[in-house]
Amino acid sequence: MSTVPLEFIDDTLGFHPEWVVDKIAPRPILFITTDDDRLVPPDESAQLYARAGEPKKLVILKGAGHYEVYIDPGFSEVMRATVAWYKEYLPPRQ
Repeated sequence: MSTVPLEFIDDTLGFHPEWVVDKIAPRPILFITTDDDRLVPPDESAQLYARAGEPKKLVILKGAGHYEVYIDPGFSEVMRATVAWYKEYLPPRQ
């Protein structure tokens, strides 16, 4: 059985993406969220997206919560958006 050290949990809880999101540009960033997320409220995702530089994209799954992105139909929507984003920003090697 694998375990997670308590230090890792402390580090995760102490991480604030709003402190660094504006430093990602000019590298592209894809945000995927839901409109009924109770773990990461949609307004927090919107604020993070607003702070990010271009290029950026925001995908909001309607009628889904935080974990519904891992099952269909949410999962299929996430995969479509992710593959399209990869095709745009990660061209195949020559």
